Amino acid sequence: MSTGTEASRLGALIRARPSRPILLILIATLFNTIGYQVFIPIMPIFLTRHGASPFLVGFVSAGALLTYGLGNFPAGWLADRFDRRRVVALATLAYASWFVIYLLPLPLPVFVVCRFLHACTGAFFTPGALALLADLSPRQQVSRTFGFYQVSTMSGLLLGPLMGGVLASWSLNFVFIAAGTVCVIAAIPIWFMVPPPAEQHAEAAVTVDVQPSTVRRLLPAITVGWAPEYLQGMLTAIWSLYLLSRGAATWQIGLSFTLLAVPSVLGSISLGDLIDRHGAKLVMIISLVGLALVAPLAGLLTAVPLLIMLIVVEGLFIAGERPAIYSEVTHRFSPREQARAQGFLQTALIIGDTVGAIVGGSLYSTSAVAAFSTISVMCVVSLIGVRFLWSARRA
Repeated sequence: MSTGTEASRLGALIRARPSRPILLILIATLFNTIGYQVFIPIMPIFLTRHGASPFLVGFVSAGALLTYGLGNFPAGWLADRFDRRRVVALATLAYASWFVIYLLPLPLPVFVVCRFLHACTGAFFTPGALALLADLSPRQQVSRTFGFYQVSTMSGLLLGPLMGGVLASWSLNFVFIAAGTVCVIAAIPIWFMVPPPAEQHAEAAVTVDVQPSTVRRLLPAITVGWAPEYLQGMLTAIWSLYLLSRGAATWQIGLSFTLLAVPSVLGSISLGDLIDRHGAKLVMIISLVGLALVAPLAGLLTAVPLLIMLIVVEGLFIAGERPAIYSEVTHRFSPREQARAQGFLQTALIIGDTVGAIVGGSLYSTSAVAAFSTISVMCVVSLIGVRFLWSARRA
């Protein structure tokens, strides 16, 4: 009896602690996200001080998002063809080097072009990092691993903007110096980690073209992920303006975005465990139905505290999305295809994010209720893809 109990405790301890290589990737992800989030909220201020109009600021933000999305597929192809560790580490160092540009006295058009190239360079981290996690994770625990990954990214989302805001109060130059330094630190764990076993990381060349079978295999994950990404794109575009119209203070706006990430930080690992044991279908049905029911309430509520509580609930319903769809790709693709598949998935999700921002911005001026109600429509579309998800047992 005691032997069985001790074995159960030991098994629980093993499940609770990621392996050293996975932990290094998670640390690198945390620092990479902090480096990204330190300067993103400050970039509109930087552009404005160099003479950019509000329209140009919006154009640069949208263009950077799209170039980031488009860069994910070639990033994945490189990470499948060559050593993933080197691709991710070198790309992170290259991304860090761009921050030097923002310290120079250059004209505004040069900064705009550099911002697009900078964003494209940033796309090379995620597909390779996700593929490395897939290489190193036991298949029966892969969703848990991606839960840890989401904790890393969301923790960076919590810490980065706070750091950027504090540094910007002294000097914008401090923001870019800090962002570049943190990104250099992010490359170190990846560079020195032990490579995955050769049989798990085939480095033979793969075809560049995305075959129809690849798109079909990715379609369930893309469909399921579109509604949560659509929501986040819409919140990015209109949530600040909407809260202001309801009388919110600026600190309440910042707090609401922070609270959106809290459920993912606290619950992603448990959700990953649940997906590993029972599959993603039940988790995503509950998430999408719940999100479809609560999202339209944002257009009806007027009290700022209630709106902030609502965004916490929405954060809870979207917390399981990334562990579910990342593990879906892991189960559907061989090791030699992992980074390319994850890169293509990232591109598709960024498009969903962009569509949400465009639709939200277009409808908000007419009706906030109509804008937030479109989230429910997207949830219905995403629910169509749930039935095609692989369960953990099938995988």
